[in-house]
Amino acid sequence: GIAAARGGWILTMDCDFIHLLPELRDFFDRAAAGERFVVGSRFSRASVLINYPFPKIVANRAFHVLVNLLLRFRVRDVTNNLKLARREVLREIDLVSPGFSVNAETGLKPILRGHWPCEVPISWINRTLEMGQSHFRVVAVGPGYLGVLRDVARQARGRRLRRPRGGSFPGD
Repeated sequence: GIAAARGGWILTMDCDFIHLLPELRDFFDRAAAGERFVVGSRFSRASVLINYPFPKIVANRAFHVLVNLLLRFRVRDVTNNLKLARREVLREIDLVSPGFSVNAETGLKPILRGHWPCEVPISWINRTLEMGQSHFRVVAVGPGYLGVLRDVARQARGRRLRRPRGGSFPGD
């Protein structure tokens, strides 16, 4: 995992064929342009979702509305697992969540350290039945995500977290 990484960059992603690999070129281009923390956004104007389960859309959008309100900064999709970061960005945060909610930690905790995500539009394609079924259940993992948000909000209390000038959402 992240602790064992030896290279200068860490790429995290789901391994169930939901991402289009050619889109990773956009990640590497942003990194080559100087970004230290690149996150795939399923919810930008240029993103494409195919067979994305409606309950997951509602839960994801509700979570990010809470993030934007509680933490007073704007992000679209920091819970996606598709991330490319300089090794030190992810190595300097403590990951304590089990299961899927670690995706919220790897998206939010770097912001507390001043590493703002560059959100890049991506496509997301749900797997077919022949490929197996996802173990992600909104009702089961939701409390973990909310726990991460609670902990990050506590850590952020009294701090001014501001996106640096020029921080934007490429593709929009």
